[in-house]
Amino acid sequence: MIVAQQYRSNDELIGLLRQRNLSIANDNRAFHYLELIGYHRLRAYCQPFYRQPKEEKIFRENTSFNDIIKLYVLDRELRLFLMGPIEKIEVGLRALIIEILGNAAKRNAAGNPKIELLDTTFYNLTNENNVLSYQQAARACVAAILQERRRSKDVRRLLADVLDGATQSAWSELNPYDEHKLKKVQSVVNSLSAWHVIHRLPFGPLSKLFSILRGDLAQQITEPFNLSALVLRSMLFSLTRVRNFCAHHQPIWFQRIQQISFPKEYRRLIYPIMDGDARNELSKQGVYMTCATIHILLSRISETTTWYARLKPIIDRFDERARVWMGFPRDWDELPFWSNSDVRRLI
Repeated sequence: MIVAQQYRSNDELIGLLRQRNLSIANDNRAFHYLELIGYHRLRAYCQPFYRQPKEEKIFRENTSFNDIIKLYVLDRELRLFLMGPIEKIEVGLRALIIEILGNAAKRNAAGNPKIELLDTTFYNLTNENNVLSYQQAARACVAAILQERRRSKDVRRLLADVLDGATQSAWSELNPYDEHKLKKVQSVVNSLSAWHVIHRLPFGPLSKLFSILRGDLAQQITEPFNLSALVLRSMLFSLTRVRNFCAHHQPIWFQRIQQISFPKEYRRLIYPIMDGDARNELSKQGVYMTCATIHILLSRISETTTWYARLKPIIDRFDERARVWMGFPRDWDELPFWSNSDVRRLI
C-alpha cells in the first residue's frame, strides 16, 4: 500500500537534510534553492552522495549542499547544450523525409502531385507492430494540427485556404483517439500538404514514421550517414528519449539510455577500451553514447559544426564518479573520433 508522505516546509526539509548528515553552511541560500527548484527535484541529485545502503538516504561524510547544487547546475547546462544539436538533427530529418516522399510521389504520378504524408504505399505495413506505429503516428498528426488550430490564426487561415467546408467540419469534429475513425484521420491528414503536417509533428511520431518507411525509401535517407536503417532507427529512438528528458527537465547525467548497436567500424572509434574496464558497458548506455550518436549524425547535417569542442569543458566540470557513470572513457576527447568534424573520414 502506498502511504502519502507528510508535507514538510522548506525549514523542516533543511532540518531533515542535516539529520541525514548533509552539511549546510548557509540556511538562507538553501531555503532559496528549495523554494525555487523544489526538494523533490533536487532529491534526484542527492543519489550519488548517499552512502551504502542508499535506501537509508544518509549522506557520505563531508558532503555539502553546494555539491548537490553544483551537480544540478551542471546537469541543467548539459541538458540545454544537448537540445541544440538534437534540434538540428530533428529539422534535418523532417526535410529529408519530405524530399524522399516527394520524389517517390513524382515517380508514381505524372506532373507535380501533392505529397500525402499518410499514403500507405510509402510505408511497410506488413506486420502488426508497424501497423500500430502507423496508427499512432496518424493520430499524432491530427493531434498536432488540432492543437495548432486552436492556438494559431495562421493555421486556421491555412486550413480555410486549402480545405473545403466539409473537410474543415471534419477537422472540428475529429477525435484522433477514436478507434473507429482512423480512416477519417488518414483522409483528413492527407488533405493537407505533407510539409504543413510534418513541420508540426513531434519528434517521437516523426521517428515512428521513419521507422516504418518502405525499405528503399529508408535506405535513401540512411545512405548519406553510411548507416543501416536499423541503426538509424535505434539512434532516433534513443535521441527521442533524451530530448524528452531534456525538455521535461529530468536529470540527464545518470540516465541509462537504450543501447545502440553501432556498426563495428564506429565501435572501434567510440569504445577503444580494454575488456574488463567498468566503463565499457556504461559507455554503451550512458550520456556518452548519446553524445557519440549526435556527433555521427550532426557531422552529416552540419559539416562545419564545432559542438563537440564545446562539449569538453562541460564534461570536465563533472567529477570523476559522474564521468564514469555517464560512460566517458579516460581521455575521451583525445580520440580521433572527437577531433574530426566529419567522422566518416575515419572509416
